[in-house]
Amino acid sequence: PVLAPAPRVVGQTVAFNFKKAPDLGNIKRIRITSDGTGFAPGWFLDTVVVEAPSTGKKWTFVFRRWLEDDHLSATETPAQQRR
Repeated sequence: PVLAPAPRVVGQTVAFNFKKAPDLGNIKRIRITSDGTGFAPGWFLDTVVVEAPSTGKKWTFVFRRWLEDDHLSATETPAQQRR
């Protein structure tokens, strides 16, 4: 799904809550993309944490890279830890 929060600021944490999300299974990788639209669309992506409260599972994905404004910017990473 496409997620478009309000404009980001330095140090900001953005949380998305999917109340009716299906069972996530075992997440091995995630892919994050930027469409490069808007004013100064490049942004630094540090870490993504996915939590499944119904199962107690938690995955951490460490990116630590810029998604630039080239309209094709994407990054994919494997899970770093799982609980």
